[in-house]
Amino acid sequence: MWQVIAVSLSLSTGMRISPYNVQFMKITGYTIEGQIGQGGMARVYRAIQDALGRPVALKIMNPLFADDPAFSERFLDEGRLLASLRHPHIMTIYDIGVSDGFHYISMEYVDGGDLKQRIRDGLLPDAALDHVNAIASGLKAAHNANIVHRDVKPANILFRSTGDLILTDFGIAKQMATHKGLTATGSMVGSPYYLSPEQALGRPIDGRADIYSLGIVLYEMLVGKKPFEGDSEIAIAMKHIESELPRLPQDLSSFQPLLDHMTAKSPDDRFTDIGCLLEAARSLRDRESWSGSAKALAAGTALAAMPPAILTGALDALTATDGGMGGKADPTAAEQTVILPDRRQAQSVSADNGQIPDVYQISSRLELTVRRIAASKIGRLTVLGSVLMLAGIIVASILSSAKDDAKAPQVATRIAAQPAKRTQQAEIEKQAELERQAELERQAKLAKQAELERQAELERQAELKRQVELERHAKLAKQAELERQAEIKRQEEINRLLRSAQDALSKNKLTTPAKENAYVYYQEILKRDPENRRALEGFSLIADRYLVLATKAFNQGQDSNAKRYVKLGLQVQHDHSGLLALHNRLTSQKQPVVKSVDRFFRQVKGLFD
Repeated sequence: MWQVIAVSLSLSTGMRISPYNVQFMKITGYTIEGQIGQGGMARVYRAIQDALGRPVALKIMNPLFADDPAFSERFLDEGRLLASLRHPHIMTIYDIGVSDGFHYISMEYVDGGDLKQRIRDGLLPDAALDHVNAIASGLKAAHNANIVHRDVKPANILFRSTGDLILTDFGIAKQMATHKGLTATGSMVGSPYYLSPEQALGRPIDGRADIYSLGIVLYEMLVGKKPFEGDSEIAIAMKHIESELPRLPQDLSSFQPLLDHMTAKSPDDRFTDIGCLLEAARSLRDRESWSGSAKALAAGTALAAMPPAILTGALDALTATDGGMGGKADPTAAEQTVILPDRRQAQSVSADNGQIPDVYQISSRLELTVRRIAASKIGRLTVLGSVLMLAGIIVASILSSAKDDAKAPQVATRIAAQPAKRTQQAEIEKQAELERQAELERQAKLAKQAELERQAELERQAELKRQVELERHAKLAKQAELERQAEIKRQEEINRLLRSAQDALSKNKLTTPAKENAYVYYQEILKRDPENRRALEGFSLIADRYLVLATKAFNQGQDSNAKRYVKLGLQVQHDHSGLLALHNRLTSQKQPVVKSVDRFFRQVKGLFD
């Protein structure tokens, strides 16, 4: 409808009309005031919603793409996705639809500028962290609805006049639950400067891709520039895949752990979800030392949850210090293996042979144990409890010793009477010592064997890791080569179409035959490269050629042919001034006699041209 109106008005008035001319765009229920933004697929206008009298932002898709179902679906999908989200930090959608051939999205009007401008003006670290929290809370609402934004960047983060921050432009967002996307796995979607490695490689993504992009935005807010630059989109994408993120300046080092977790190359090494990111960012905000607080909390939690047996081993492994009990701890105690004699065996020897227990030996052992426990860094209360417990054992041992001392004469008499048993006991003790030594040697051999196996396993793991790294680099190189070949093939196809279009122009195959004319060739070029300058200029060349044909026919008095050429030319370029002027001349109101005379003289003139 709008095309017919635009053509008729242009023919009668001689005005230059474009599909985006505000004067002739009609969106039912809205009054358009003027353009405020422009993208590759759509433009944004400030408008007034007539029913409510409120200002809105109207995003209108380029009518040239209206016949392409993929473009139309992508455009309306953005509106549906945004309309399904309700959050103070996500752009509010009022309406979506198609009016008079125009696809549009009506949304809240925001006039506070974007984050890109704020970064140029300079941001304080506290403000950057506040912005991360706000953006992350909006992304959390989207992720909870199974929506991945896929294009988080400063230009898509706007500010209301109140200073509130909102996330917008879900044009390439993807629904995870339904797997409904406008790109297939294997294609790269997103802004190269903020692209996650998995997006750059065309792999399946989830909310962790948005966390990576937000990390790049955080870096830019803190440092004032992008972390990766390059001569081409592919070069920048490869840096996201392979290059380490530049380290923050020393005065911003407290942000480094948070940034590292957000921008890890592997999604598995990033925050599990946006909620974990929010907790970490808020912790950094509260403590101003996110890294130290997180480590201390993790260590405390692990110690509290440790079973007693594991806790004992962990205490033995701590660095030894002064035990505070009159002795110095052995600095190699954590590496030594202590083998205590079997208690039942000791009791049996005492009962059968009548030997008196050595209280001083027992107390010495207990003292050694106390010192080893006290040498660990487990806190004063733990040491005090251990000392009290061991002191009770020592007292009980001394009392038991005193009781045995009362029976000493009787036991001595028995020993004197039985010298053979003493010799036998010595032999038993000697044999026990030999067995103990053999056991120690066996354990040392096992420990050495275990160490050799551990070293072998470490070497095997290192070799596997090296192989994996080599394969990864090979895959990246292959992927880069495939992308390079694809770009070369695309450019060759564009050049072939340009040559075909030029050949068709030279043969006046402007819009016919159906599939082999200049107009079709230029359209095919724009499908592959919407910004191709030569293709866009080609439509003007076609219109110019129709003007030449129409002028020649007009000069020869062939008005019907001239009108047909003018009509075809205006279908290609509606606002061509020469065609519009000739159309006005052909349709001017003249007397039949005058028109006949004019045609006669033009025919005569045509005989001499």
